[in-house]
Amino acid sequence: ENHWIREATATWLEDVALDEFNPNHPLLPFFVPVPRRSLLEPGGLYEYGAFLFFQFLTERYGDVNMVREIWEAMAAPEAIPGAPGLDSGPAIEAGLAARDSELSQAWAEFLLWRYRLRKFEEGVAYTEAVSHRDWPRVMRSTRVRAESCRLSSDDDNRNRLPALSGDYVALQPHRRGPARTNARLTVRGPAGADGFYLMKLRGTPVSEHSLTF
Repeated sequence: ENHWIREATATWLEDVALDEFNPNHPLLPFFVPVPRRSLLEPGGLYEYGAFLFFQFLTERYGDVNMVREIWEAMAAPEAIPGAPGLDSGPAIEAGLAARDSELSQAWAEFLLWRYRLRKFEEGVAYTEAVSHRDWPRVMRSTRVRAESCRLSSDDDNRNRLPALSGDYVALQPHRRGPARTNARLTVRGPAGADGFYLMKLRGTPVSEHSLTF
């Protein structure tokens, strides 16, 4: 198995067994506020806080056995005859495929849950755990003060997002603009990649929308 998934799922299991003590909540500040870091990148306490991804999988797809299935898919054939022996990424993809989903779609939705932690069953406690990190926050934000503007999260190759990572940006229209205004948002990215956007109209709740590049 890969180091990151061993620690992430072990930390996830701690809360399953000791839910009343929330032993993994203090690890969230090491994971949640750094979305530009790949899920697969080990180091420090990051992979321990990555338990949140497996919490998302079990809540989103309503099956706590999904984590066990991922581990069975990673089992080595020499240890368990006939086992697939998959790497962590393909094993997760296999678990999602069994539920008619894909990793790119699940990851995009996870980024939404990560930004809006209250979508989790224990979201209030999760939010409190990272509140001192000023979360949620966007990495880049701009106010729209002209007819058009451009906001790029990757201005050069040095800042390219790695696989299974993400970023949040915000566009804030002029508050003194006309009451009825048409707006066009163009988002460019790798073909087939998935994402989401949130929209807040005056006097209405925040609405959530998915998108595919």
